[in-house]
Amino acid sequence: MKKPNLPYLICQKSKGREYWYFRRGRGELVRLPDPSDDNFLRAYDDAKSGRVRVPAKNNFAKLIELYEAGHHFQSLAPRTKKDYRKVMEYLREVVGDDDPARMIRRDVIEAQMANLHRKRFANEIPAMLSRLFEFAINLGWLTGNPAKGVAKIKTGEGHQPWPDALVDKYGATAKGVDRIIFELAIGTGQRIQDVLDMRWSDIEGDGINVKQNKTGAELYIPFTARLSDFLAKTPKEGLWIATTTNGRKMPYNTAEQRFRALRKAVGGEGYVMHGWRYTAAHHLALAGCTDAEIAAITGHKSLEMVAKYSRKASQRGLAETAQRKRK
Repeated sequence: MKKPNLPYLICQKSKGREYWYFRRGRGELVRLPDPSDDNFLRAYDDAKSGRVRVPAKNNFAKLIELYEAGHHFQSLAPRTKKDYRKVMEYLREVVGDDDPARMIRRDVIEAQMANLHRKRFANEIPAMLSRLFEFAINLGWLTGNPAKGVAKIKTGEGHQPWPDALVDKYGATAKGVDRIIFELAIGTGQRIQDVLDMRWSDIEGDGINVKQNKTGAELYIPFTARLSDFLAKTPKEGLWIATTTNGRKMPYNTAEQRFRALRKAVGGEGYVMHGWRYTAAHHLALAGCTDAEIAAITGHKSLEMVAKYSRKASQRGLAETAQRKRK
């Protein structure tokens, strides 16, 4: 990569790899992480100032280890644990040796701003730090939570429900397992991983039992007439409803790759698979369902999130009702 324009920074190549160093007097070299690393400038500044970071007795690495071993974390759903660990691993690398009691609100915001190139992840940093600080308070390590109340970065409106015309076109184009995944997602309003986990044995009566990966919520989702008719005509080729050609469960990455090819074929660039969940909520709202009824299908515990899903559909319904009242 191009050498950053910093004094006393040198790059040495060995066996095709680049190694970066800060050169001090008398030829002393201080090893640095790659310039693409989020921690590079901090390490460079430490080397330049001669600062040696000694791990604090109570540091973030130890706090994270204790938090992961705790009852609260262990009781979380597997998907939530996975999401938390992504942020904790980042924090372990960046501030692992630092004392949580010495972090101030400005440090939290700076860590958030350093990840503006990935806004959703950036917003998870103050949230994860806040959880860790609350845990540290319980341990008696500190008395305040400097991450509490840090404002989120605006990320836009997020995923959008699919237009009806695109839903119809995708449904008409998709064949085999791609059509199965699409119909299950639109018909049940579940996340794609939950759709891929659905087994024929999960069907009970004219509906299906679902345990959500992300929340651990156990739901019974009645089938729509369309989904019920579709599944009645779908051959059972394995334990799972959506399977590979050898009858095994369809991996998420494979489903995503197949989806991308189909999306391009129908001109759906800009829309994502997760948008089918929004589409289901949108359809429910258009049908006049309350937020609580929609939540019973999607499994959301927060009606605020459900309102986000249904807001546009609710506005459309209210506008149509209002216009009919005009003389």
